[in-house]
Amino acid sequence: MKHIAAINDLSGVGRCSISVILPVLSYMGYCVNPVPTAILSNHTAFPYAYSVSLTESLKPYLDAWDKNGFQQDAILIGYLGSPEQADVLYQFLTHAREKNPELIIILDPVMGDHGRLYRNITSRYIDSMRKLIRLADLCCPNLTEAAFLSDLDYQGITYALTQCTSEEGRKMVLNAMFSGLSCLTEGKIVVTGIDCGELYQNAVWQPDAELQILYNSKSGAGRPGTGDLFASIMTGDYLETGDLVNSVKRAADFVALSVKHSEEEALAPVFGVQFEDILSRI
Repeated sequence: MKHIAAINDLSGVGRCSISVILPVLSYMGYCVNPVPTAILSNHTAFPYAYSVSLTESLKPYLDAWDKNGFQQDAILIGYLGSPEQADVLYQFLTHAREKNPELIIILDPVMGDHGRLYRNITSRYIDSMRKLIRLADLCCPNLTEAAFLSDLDYQGITYALTQCTSEEGRKMVLNAMFSGLSCLTEGKIVVTGIDCGELYQNAVWQPDAELQILYNSKSGAGRPGTGDLFASIMTGDYLETGDLVNSVKRAADFVALSVKHSEEEALAPVFGVQFEDILSRI
């Protein structure tokens, strides 16, 4: 059985981050080893939240893994609470890859959405993500995060995409962004959840391959945790098959199905997506 380290925050209520990653990848047949970067009573879309940063604990936590000789087949990185955590993680990843050259590193650079950065995300934090991306075999930013990482104007990109009347035109716009991202990493890149009116796009860029755009119909309101659900399934499938395009399609299809199911179950969007009872349909 392959081992995957899941580096992310842990929210008690709200179906996001580790509370999504753990059941999904476990169901897909992996041993998931959590590394919490913060602990929250619930995610911050609720009116009140209590949170504890684990920045001071991260290095000794990972040092204990190293001393015990724990090795991972893959590492899936999500939300980090600070640039300091990114610095600790950079050293850990560098050392882990020296010990295991076959290690697969997947980075979901959680920083913002809809053109805005989340609270406490600074220019230094963005720079720390750019540094981590250099170690990643695969990264999966949303359009907002991709724009900030590539130092492009989000509003300009979204406007250009809405003005395109053909897929070739959209590819030209997206290729400009991927050109900037590819300067940061030699790995593969998936830009997720590009809003196209009645559809979502996921754009898949791989070195020496043509850019591919995959489409999904919208199946309900936006919900927290969908990015974590997407990244988990994509990671699990990609590690098994090595076929990134199919892995992205499988992940996007299940996210759409889970959103639809949540709507049918009348689950309030703030509680994320109800996926637990339909995992067999991944």
